[in-house]
Amino acid sequence: MMKNKDMNEWVLVSPWVPKIRYKALAAILKEATKEKGELTLFGLFLPADSANVWDLVVAAPEFEKGQMETISYFVGKMKTHFLYDEHLALSRITVLEAGDPVLEAILDAIPSGQRQVEFRDEEFNGYEIKRGYVFKAKRPSENGKLKVKKKQLKRTLLSRRSVAA
Repeated sequence: MMKNKDMNEWVLVSPWVPKIRYKALAAILKEATKEKGELTLFGLFLPADSANVWDLVVAAPEFEKGQMETISYFVGKMKTHFLYDEHLALSRITVLEAGDPVLEAILDAIPSGQRQVEFRDEEFNGYEIKRGYVFKAKRPSENGKLKVKKKQLKRTLLSRRSVAA
């Protein structure tokens, strides 16, 4: 990935992979968050078995009501923000539901509080990618509190005990 000091000019670049402007993706993410609520995941992935075209992978509690509606929503956003070549760089839009093993694996791989993450040659519960860019990843909250897995909670409690001792 090539980056300028001005984040609005970031471009995903590779000699073999079509380009998609960061500015276009950021605009889509911002509008989706404003119109649909908090997103659990918004990322661009280049599958290992693809012909060098990207997958837009999204997840949000709001999106679970209808996958086709969600896909249509993002297609409309891409028509507004993408250039012609950028449309050709995208293969599909994948909507992941809460509890999906691929979604959980991606969320587990991202350090807490990390805003943007780049992956290379990773596998998320059977979904193999050459490259991936996650622009938003946050577990849904319940009554204002983040959902915490029991394993994470146990680790946290043990850490506090060892610090107190």
